[in-house]
Amino acid sequence: MLRSSAAASLVPYAELLDSLNGLTWPSQVRVRGGDPGSHRSNRLGRSPEFTEYRAYRPGDDLRRLDWKLLGRTDRLFLRIADDHAALRTSIVVDASASMRFPVEGYGKWEHACAIALGLTSVAISDGDAVGISVATAAGERAIPPRRRRDVLHDIAELFQSVKTGGEAALTGVVERLATSPRLVVITDFLGESERALGALRVAAAAGAEVFAVHVVAEAELDPPQRAFMASDPERPEFRRAMSEASRATYLEQFATWRERVAGELHAMNGNYRLTSTSEPVRDVVRRVVLGAAGAAA
Repeated sequence: MLRSSAAASLVPYAELLDSLNGLTWPSQVRVRGGDPGSHRSNRLGRSPEFTEYRAYRPGDDLRRLDWKLLGRTDRLFLRIADDHAALRTSIVVDASASMRFPVEGYGKWEHACAIALGLTSVAISDGDAVGISVATAAGERAIPPRRRRDVLHDIAELFQSVKTGGEAALTGVVERLATSPRLVVITDFLGESERALGALRVAAAAGAEVFAVHVVAEAELDPPQRAFMASDPERPEFRRAMSEASRATYLEQFATWRERVAGELHAMNGNYRLTSTSEPVRDVVRRVVLGAAGAAA
């Protein structure tokens, strides 16, 4: 029986989790053989799922010879079958001050938490172990990889307990997880978070499947068409007057910066998805797991 507090922590996500039933998150490459799972492994074995024959080469395992075919054709062929393996997934969520925008109502932090929980649910349904790391100004808070669905309750409770603020050490967390077979970072890439791109590049070079979910607030994409004073959430001393005249410059610079971030991710063969707080989370999760066909424009 679930703890009452744990069950309550998932109530806000119940509709989202129901909408993701049946969704899968296939690996983009063959994964290294390991725990049984749903992904094609790069280890050729003798599982019941036969895929093809291959001519025998000196040094091949004689136990994989098809002796019946040898008897019929007098030629040496191996039966090649695909083993399936699990893919350990690490999800990093940015809890810096800028993720608290807007302060009132549904903001980037809530959006990021819901996306992380949705991706965890899909990965666990595939039989994968999922670990969550939250990068905060006070350090990393983490839940180690688990394959049981009860990890969803622990993740939801962790998110509820986190206080966003300051500059989160996102880069250090990503560096620690650079050897994870699948690495997902959910952030707004503001402040220190942008420096995490270098750590993601290292992870991609090491063979990780890298996913970057770039979260922006709708108000950042379409700020009010009136004069107001804007401040940096992570450096409140930096304030800038926003007027109708400066709005066009801001929008141009913001778009150019997003394109640069996307370009860096694409250059490292990473998967970049831009999402605003107005997009339904189920749609974000589907775009992430369905691959390039669902990539943001």
